Amino acid sequence: MNQQPIFILGAHKSGTTLLRNLLSGHPDLFVVPFESHFFPLSDKEVEYEYRKNKSKSLSVKEIEEEFKKNIKVQNEAVDPMGDTFVTGKLDSKKFDQAFNLSETDSDKNRFEKYMNAIHESLGLGEIPANKKVVEKSVENAEFAVELSKMYPEARFIHIVRNPYSNFVSLRKYKSIGVGYPLLNRMARTFRNSFHFLSENPKNIEHYKVVRYEDVLVDTEKTMKSIANFLNLDFHESLMQPSHLGENWAGNSTRGKGFSGVSAANLDKWQKDIEPI
Repeated sequence: MNQQPIFILGAHKSGTTLLRNLLSGHPDLFVVPFESHFFPLSDKEVEYEYRKNKSKSLSVKEIEEEFKKNIKVQNEAVDPMGDTFVTGKLDSKKFDQAFNLSETDSDKNRFEKYMNAIHESLGLGEIPANKKVVEKSVENAEFAVELSKMYPEARFIHIVRNPYSNFVSLRKYKSIGVGYPLLNRMARTFRNSFHFLSENPKNIEHYKVVRYEDVLVDTEKTMKSIANFLNLDFHESLMQPSHLGENWAGNSTRGKGFSGVSAANLDKWQKDIEPI
């Protein structure tokens, strides 16, 4: 696997999926088309509220089964407001054949086996050596220092959004099907994300912070800056979000798709939030 992976960080509904899918069409990248959740699946302790995980001291074989089970779940899940865009597109048998852990695997070995097995499950064979892997999971900010030790040349992009707007979007997302979310849980997700937004750049050399609003208002300038940070040639695909080779219509909690990037709803949150 290429030793310069790219990790996208940020809280739920802060624009991580949009940013990932803007990178998706670039010819020099393999963009994992769903949140891989490498660390919780590896039986690591996770504090991020909506991916909270306590270690169960699983055996290597049990951890391997957790990864395989996750691929089956991803292949069957239906959540248009979330990040489940691979329904029916993963070959779990190919994944199972490609993904085999051993007692001597380091976290880096395990991660590379996971990325390659995902690539295989999409019917794409092995990841070409010249393609950089792009992965985003909401809990990644918590493990960014660990990832930077695994990959010293990795690049990290932490996307942030106006907290009020982010709050409204997350509230709507969590309200779908389960009722009004607990506000303290939502607050803890932002506290976690902003804590690592403050701490990670002190310890990681290649760390870039991007505003969601800038992606929408000045897409070309922002994506050119990101391409430069990632050591990529600017490509027109960086202006159009896509997913597995097809234009992506978004996962907005307003239930409306889009073509391209639009700032039309940037201030809509102001109508959806009360002074309290």
